Amino acid sequence: MVLDLQNKFDFRIYMLIGSVNPLIAYYHDGFLRTSLQKFDKYSKDPSIHFANTHLSKEIFKIANETGSYNGMNEEELRDYQMWTMEELQTYLLEVGIIKDPNWLDNYLRPQFKKAFMYLSRMIHPYLLHSSSVFEMFGIDFVIDENQKIWFIECNPSPQLIGTSPAKTTFLRTLLKDMFYIEHAFLKSRWKRIVDVIQRYYEAGG
Repeated sequence: MVLDLQNKFDFRIYMLIGSVNPLIAYYHDGFLRTSLQKFDKYSKDPSIHFANTHLSKEIFKIANETGSYNGMNEEELRDYQMWTMEELQTYLLEVGIIKDPNWLDNYLRPQFKKAFMYLSRMIHPYLLHSSSVFEMFGIDFVIDENQKIWFIECNPSPQLIGTSPAKTTFLRTLLKDMFYIEHAFLKSRWKRIVDVIQRYYEAGG
């Protein structure tokens, strides 16, 4: 599937393993990373086939030096390179690829969450089995013309850099949500420890 500039894109979605013992995984919306060049399956240019920001540095440089690239300045290019999930849904509705105005909640997010269940179970045997550890993962997917998602890779402790104002705001929310969850886990664990100690002393220990 390609976007309005006939360019490729992928998804960066976030999974928090909030607890390893027991295994508890959380889904967090991510965003689309778009290529800034028209897709050509015969091209050997990596920036046409991959959508990460690093491969677009030359395009940002051209826009900065000349004033524009494909009619957009550098700031506009950086904003364009990150689409929200809602922006994707709006675009797909406008071009008639989807009909359901609640496609994100009824289809796409459930597909990602289903994939998370498989991924978390696959990596669980290789994680440190301690209730005191957690990990954030950046999970990359693509979607084909039949709206089927495909797993690309799983990145532990993904790089979190705000390359645009919108992305900076998104990442702040992501980190805030992560710390809120882990703080709740910590409070719960300490409460259980205190309860055990209290029962011990009440029993005359």
